[in-house]
Amino acid sequence: MANKAIEHRKNMAKVVAKAWSSESFKKRLFAEPKAVLEENGVEVPDGLEIKVVEQTKDLVYVVIPFKPEDAEGGSWQCEDDCYDLPCIRCS
Repeated sequence: MANKAIEHRKNMAKVVAKAWSSESFKKRLFAEPKAVLEENGVEVPDGLEIKVVEQTKDLVYVVIPFKPEDAEGGSWQCEDDCYDLPCIRCS
């Protein structure tokens, strides 16, 4: 399972690099995030809405992930041991 998390991280890094180097790719990523992510090897579960935002040197987003139902008491851990990664697979 950890290999899947590593592959996810690598594919997301490739998407970011493409968005940095290609304005047309970035525009399409904003317009059709699910399709672009899937075309670039990032699995997106059915029914999951994706919103792409871009940070600037003067604006940083802090994303607070959803709280899983079984997170009571702080004992929750991602099923793939990728809790330190931006994970959309374990929802």
